[in-house]
Amino acid sequence: MLAASYQVGVELPKSLPRAAYWYKKSADNGDVRAYKKLAIMYKDGTGRGADYAGCADGVSKGAVHDG
Repeated sequence: MLAASYQVGVELPKSLPRAAYWYKKSADNGDVRAYKKLAIMYKDGTGRGADYAGCADGVSKGAVHDG
C-alpha cells in the first residue's frame, strides 16, 4: 500500500501528510484497512492535527465495511 510506504519511509521518503492523503483516497474507495489506519492517524494527529470526529467516522465506516 502506497500510504504505508509513506508512513514508515520504506522505498519512499517518510511523509505523514502524504500517508494520510493516500489512506484517505484508499478509504474513499472502500479499503477497510485504510479506514482503520486513517482513524488512528486522525486520533493521534499524525500527518495533520488531531481530528476526533474524523477518527470516529473512520472507525465507524471501517466497522461497517468489515462486516
